[in-house]
Order: sequence, then C-alpha cells, then structure tokens
Amino acid sequence: MTSPFGLFSGPTARLRAACAAPIPPTASHLPHNGLQFRPIADAFTILLREDGHVLLARRRHTGWSDGGWNLPSGKLDAGETLTDAARREALEEVGVDIAPDQLELAHLVCWHQPPWPTRIGAFFLTRAWTGTPRNAEPHKCSELGWFPLSRPPAGVDPYNAAGLYGIAAGHPYTEYGHPEPS
Repeated sequence: MTSPFGLFSGPTARLRAACAAPIPPTASHLPHNGLQFRPIADAFTILLREDGHVLLARRRHTGWSDGGWNLPSGKLDAGETLTDAARREALEEVGVDIAPDQLELAHLVCWHQPPWPTRIGAFFLTRAWTGTPRNAEPHKCSELGWFPLSRPPAGVDPYNAAGLYGIAAGHPYTEYGHPEPS
C-alpha cells in the first residue's frame, strides 16, 4: 500500500494517513457549552545540583503566589515548544542557558483550581546549564534558594509542589484539584 505522501507503505502509511485526516467534532469532544476546552500549558525548569538540591525563586509583585517559592516557569508562548519555553524561562528568570538535549521531561501535572482555568504543567529536569544562577528578574523575585528536591520549603507554590513531590516519589503524572470520580 502506498501512502498519500508517496513515501511510506504498510502500517506507517496508514498511521500517517490517519494523522493527516481531520477529526470531525463530536459532542464528546466539546464541553457542555459547545466550545472546545483549551487548558493553559506551562513549562517548569528544575535545575538539579549534584547534592540533590533544586533552585527556587521567591515571587513578589506578580499577583500570583507572591511570597511563595517557585521554579523558573511560565506559560507557553505562541509557536513555542515546551522545551523552548523551559529554556526561555530559565534564561529570563535565573540567567542560565540550557541546551535542548539537556532537558529531560520528568513530570506532568494537570492542575485544576477553580475559578482559574485548568493548566497542564510540564516539569523539565536538567543537571547541566551555562552560567551562574542569579536573580535576573528582581522586580518579580525577592531571592533565590537551593532546597532538597524531596523536601521543598514551606511556602512553595502548590502547583510547583505537586510536580516536585511527584518527581521525588517517582511518579510521571499528578492530577491536582480535580474532584474524585464517583
């Protein structure tokens, strides 16, 4: 069997053809109001030292979790991949550059905290970076600190804590704030 692309045959061609076909919307794909649901995607960067400590920043003047500790992180920009966002946020917030091949996807968190929109957080781990971590956003961050991965400090942002505790426990995925199934 030849694929519509003229390059593949057999199972690969069927997979490519299936992926290229549009998926018709059905009632099961849409929430009750008929609009497609789109969560916010976030990328988190975990700088992990040899001693097992991770870098956290204390937030200030941001309007979100001010006074709490968090990882270098942020929302995905248009056209950006998750690894691009993780690298950008590390450079913007703590002044380090990370090669794309030095990021390892360590955990996913599906975060649900009404009334805010659901968020999907991708937590990337790295043990190698260029530059010395520093407070590159003093207008948004009051201090940096290194803490054990398995024991984040009091006051760590709960979204960040969900990822850190999930990684420390060896779990690939955490759901936070979703109602228990009945």
